[in-house]
Amino acid sequence: MKTTDKDAEGRARKGSFEAYKKKEKRTRRAWHRIRSAVFWTVLLVFGVTGLLIPLRPTRSVNEKRELAHFPKLTAASLWNGDFFSDVVTWYTDTFPTREALIKGAGAFENLYGIRNEVIYGNADTSTDSIPDTDSQSAAPLLTDTAPAESSAETAQGSGAETAEADAGGTIGQTPEVAGNVYVSGDRAFSIFYFATDNMDTYASMINTVKYKVGDGVNVYDLVAPTSFGVYLSEDVQQSMGGSSEKKAIAYIDSRLQSNVTAVDFFDDLVSLNSQYLYFRTDHHWTALGAYYAYCKFCQAKGIEPQNLGQLQQVEYDGFLGTLYSGSDQSAALAANPDSVIAYIPSETNEETITRTDGSSFTWPIIRDGNELSAGNKYLTFIGGDQPMVEIDNPDITDGSTCVVVKDSYGNAFVPFLVGHYQRVLVLDYRYYTGNATQLVKDTGASDVIFVNCVDVITESTAMQMNALFQ
Repeated sequence: MKTTDKDAEGRARKGSFEAYKKKEKRTRRAWHRIRSAVFWTVLLVFGVTGLLIPLRPTRSVNEKRELAHFPKLTAASLWNGDFFSDVVTWYTDTFPTREALIKGAGAFENLYGIRNEVIYGNADTSTDSIPDTDSQSAAPLLTDTAPAESSAETAQGSGAETAEADAGGTIGQTPEVAGNVYVSGDRAFSIFYFATDNMDTYASMINTVKYKVGDGVNVYDLVAPTSFGVYLSEDVQQSMGGSSEKKAIAYIDSRLQSNVTAVDFFDDLVSLNSQYLYFRTDHHWTALGAYYAYCKFCQAKGIEPQNLGQLQQVEYDGFLGTLYSGSDQSAALAANPDSVIAYIPSETNEETITRTDGSSFTWPIIRDGNELSAGNKYLTFIGGDQPMVEIDNPDITDGSTCVVVKDSYGNAFVPFLVGHYQRVLVLDYRYYTGNATQLVKDTGASDVIFVNCVDVITESTAMQMNALFQ
């Protein structure tokens, strides 16, 4: 059969197409080999890097905690599998450059699109309905004064840094983590969940302390709300699965005995929430927020509060707090760090810190925050969370003394008390190991002041506070 030009042209096109397909196949194979090589190379580099123990961090600056330690091998842990799960935890928790990787992951997530509102963490399903305060009677006294674990054990097991006497040392505090972290724009919140048992035990503890210190000592209870309760409406709090902090604090107050003074400043803070009352990247209030609580305390005590304008103000920029680390280092928060504004007492800026072993050293009440890392600038106030802090006012000689029992919310509050007492004694219930009842008696303290955040009140923490008053 005679071959036509049309047939020849067809065979040529077919041959060209087959050649193209072969070339494309070779190209795909080449790219596949390259991608495979890159993947295995990266995997090998990360694997080898992960095994380089000298490069492994031992502490997280952003999370302000000790990282996991390599587990001790025992027959029991090997048999039940705990050893291997603990090795996995250690490997992931102390991976070299972990904080840079976390930050990079957060930045990568932001490439997904605009994320104005994000909730980090799992939803809490254990929230209780807040009982009607009108039907509540005073909470009963506690009969079991033993905490779940002693303050000394808590201090040792928490990974808290040890206070150092030299001016260049960083005094550490254990970060308080409560609830989920909700990020809206450039501000983060910790979602509050109400639990009846927690609030009942706390109220019982306050009543018990009042019974132990006697009628001659005034007991004041200041329960601080968080930015979640102050900046967000109750409807928004409920829509997010959280509870009303206003109602929770009112419930605690309703369970206190009539001889205990409840200092409620919730509405005051809400009415002033256009001001810088809480940090955007941290769960604490600012010194200004603490000042308004102090003013309410002065009103309850019948004394005149100090004017902020008469105090020396200092400011330290670049603070990225606990909510920043709890939000996987949100890029929106990182772009808008906080400023720590503090007010130095006019009478003195010197305090004495006593460690759990009884040794003590002097420290500034308001420290230079420029010496602190971005995640630790709240340590500007009274040296952070210490077992006991003593402040003596040289301008007052009447023997007036108060004892403050607090969590870290009390740190920004305490400096304002200096102008009203000859001696201010500050006890952190997580670390103090002495007998607070005896301390009140020995020092002739007239006032015991509790300053705690509603978000970290639990049965365990209430029992720890109760155990101080033996």
